[in-house]
Amino acid sequence: LTDLSFDAQFTDICGMTWHEIETNFSIGLEKISEARKMSLEQVQQELTRQYDGYCFEENQTEKVYNPYS
Repeated sequence: LTDLSFDAQFTDICGMTWHEIETNFSIGLEKISEARKMSLEQVQQELTRQYDGYCFEENQTEKVYNPYS
């Protein structure tokens, strides 16, 4: 068994990047924004707070969001 979560090649294997969330859930993000009277940036900050915005590698430039963390 090999732990890939700390391998730079697989840093996003344990969640979704913000780009993936924006691309796949843009309608849902807009609905959350409207319902909560928040900007999209505030929605992102709240999701980061709730789902951690993990970095699995020291030099990782993009955080991953994992709702099961």
